[in-house]
Amino acid sequence: MGFAQAQRVFQNDLNCRKAAMVDSIDRHVGRKIKRRRRLLGMPLNALAAEVGVSFQQVSKYEQGLTRISVATLFRISQVLDVSVTYFFDELALRGRARTEGEPAPSPDVGR
Repeated sequence: MGFAQAQRVFQNDLNCRKAAMVDSIDRHVGRKIKRRRRLLGMPLNALAAEVGVSFQQVSKYEQGLTRISVATLFRISQVLDVSVTYFFDELALRGRARTEGEPAPSPDVGR
């Protein structure tokens, strides 16, 4: 295996790992941002300008490839005229459906 071929194999492996690391919640929030932006008829670059990031960054947020800071998510929610909880509502419903009938976890679990 030559150097160029080894480099391609390494890059493919790295890309696969990055794709696997994308969290389903990040993807969900990104889809909600995109859905709301499109519903308002707002171009990607308009949202980016209002939030103060590049359009490439907003594109990554919408694809769930880049995590969004709390401050940025708050600014996005203001620009899109929704509550921050809008991005998580369906996740909460799925979580409730999954755990219905199970006792609530102790408040200090995971600390």
